Amino acid sequence: MSVVETLNDLFLTMRCCAAVVDNNAMVPKRTIKGIKELVDAGIRHVPSKYIRPVGDRPRLSEVSYTEEVPIIDLTGLFDDNRKKVLEDIGFACEEWGFFQVVNHGVSEEVIEKIWAAAHKFFQEPAVERMRFYSEDLRNTVAYMTSFDIQNEKVSEWKDSLIFRCIPGQPDAFTQAPDYCREPVTEYIQEIRSLASKIYAALSESLGLSADCLENITMAENSRVTLPIHYYPPCPDPNLTFGLSGHSDPNSITILLQDAVGGLQVCKNGKWVAVKPIPNAFIVNLGDQLQILTNGKYQSVEHRVVTNTEKARMSIPCFFCPDMDARIAPLPAIKGEGKPALYKEFVFREYLQRFNGMQTLTRKVCLEYARAEESTER
Repeated sequence: MSVVETLNDLFLTMRCCAAVVDNNAMVPKRTIKGIKELVDAGIRHVPSKYIRPVGDRPRLSEVSYTEEVPIIDLTGLFDDNRKKVLEDIGFACEEWGFFQVVNHGVSEEVIEKIWAAAHKFFQEPAVERMRFYSEDLRNTVAYMTSFDIQNEKVSEWKDSLIFRCIPGQPDAFTQAPDYCREPVTEYIQEIRSLASKIYAALSESLGLSADCLENITMAENSRVTLPIHYYPPCPDPNLTFGLSGHSDPNSITILLQDAVGGLQVCKNGKWVAVKPIPNAFIVNLGDQLQILTNGKYQSVEHRVVTNTEKARMSIPCFFCPDMDARIAPLPAIKGEGKPALYKEFVFREYLQRFNGMQTLTRKVCLEYARAEESTER
């Protein structure tokens, strides 16, 4: 890199920084406006803020593209193939913690509308996107960059527009861009319906009543969070992550991804690329499902890598238990006389620990929930 290029990139990085006032503490904070603005401004090298330590880089040459995450056709849940589909879901949850679903019943029109809204938002000028900027987790609509931009040592190569369904706030999205309100509301309604089907299938695959897991993890007062993630092209994908390796702290996540690819799952210590399937949804189990099933079903680490050519977008929908729900291994799964691998806790405490992390770090929150006498991993 020449001195001129270095100075130019430094200038662009500084230009895309601004003083933001914390509405609570009224203390000026320096924050990146967004990695998209940095890329749009013409950055040609990965700024040091985004460069991972040498031992924590993607090592893209080691990623497997030959293995495939299981694909489940949900039409089989409603015909003579139901038993086989439930067995396939059980296998996917035990071996992968991930699966893709097709013929899921979510309207293509609803999917097209939320993609249109997502693309429109990220095509807006930076000053328009920044009208929604907030790091307050209580806000129902917020534009954010990275994971914890104020405190993290290394930043993630992504920006996000986040929608939060919070109990007691029925008109939660009135502050959202007007072209997002209807598509997001309709989309969440349909994904809730899909989540209900998936919870029933997960329950039955474990030999439980169909409503068992839904009653615990998708109660009336539970939260749903829907971010729209934008991962711009990166000058050197070997140096940074769009999203570093982690497991989700919630119950289940239902994700819609575009055709670009970049999501990877860790299986037996090896990273496996999740191949995009048009209009399919990716289902991954969160930590709460691993705890409730006493480790039978797995919450698996996953990450997002970048590329040099195309921006990637994804829309995950995170389903959480009620904040005051008490979570512990289900006796029916744990079995009589068998030890519980996890202690009982209140979900609010678990989520606070996750949100308090200054960076996404693998499955560290599960250690908090582990029973003292348990040494299993």
